Amino acid sequence: MKQKVKTKLPKNKRQPIKEVKIYNNIVFHNLDWLEWCTIAVGLLFVFAPDIVGYKFLFSVLLVTPILGLMLNGINRPSIISLVEIDLRNNKYDVADFIDWAAWCITIRVILDFNIDSISYLIIPGLIATISIIILLFLTHKMIIGLKKSKAWIYFSIIFNLFVYSYAATYGVNCVYDNSVPEKYTSVIMQKYTSSRKRGTNYNIEFISWEDNSKLKKERIPESIYNEINIGDNIEIYRKKGLIGIPWWHINRIGYTE
Repeated sequence: MKQKVKTKLPKNKRQPIKEVKIYNNIVFHNLDWLEWCTIAVGLLFVFAPDIVGYKFLFSVLLVTPILGLMLNGINRPSIISLVEIDLRNNKYDVADFIDWAAWCITIRVILDFNIDSISYLIIPGLIATISIIILLFLTHKMIIGLKKSKAWIYFSIIFNLFVYSYAATYGVNCVYDNSVPEKYTSVIMQKYTSSRKRGTNYNIEFISWEDNSKLKKERIPESIYNEINIGDNIEIYRKKGLIGIPWWHINRIGYTE
């Protein structure tokens, strides 16, 4: 019988053994309990913020992404641990403690608060974005061994952190603002509805307190829309903002001054 002879390659011709992590259809991230808490708090904040307390729910959602990054990053895993990946369908789901918090805060603060100009948010929001991205890379390693999806994973996470940072800045400025409001009285000049896929918007336009020749637009709840008429007086509260971004609101159901 012939014997098989094993030959060894010279050291300089041996191929290095690469450590490759094989991903099946789905890769799961950690902290499921925090994700479910975020979803529950987010739903309450969007649909019934006054049941538990507006400021309390906002504060929980504000802290959740930071807490999640720190807890998940205790052993400094790869950034990929923050994303659930379905390679078969090319889908990426960022951890809910990041994206749910980001979008729930965004929806609620846009509905509840109006700032004088969105340009005031640019610098504070950019500082917040840079800060949380620094935290991301301090607590997590860069992605290694996954070339095809790497760009999308980075984009998905950073985009959601970007949304969170600007929404959080917007909210912090208004929710925690304890400055004494300036009170203005204005007159409703127009009221109308506008249709959208998920329902109807109820809008009013009233004389601006800054320039009597200009009108400002505000979306209001249906209950108030049905109670007011063109020509009615309304009260507007304008505040300085915790971080110096002036904002205003019409005193309405569910909000107490």
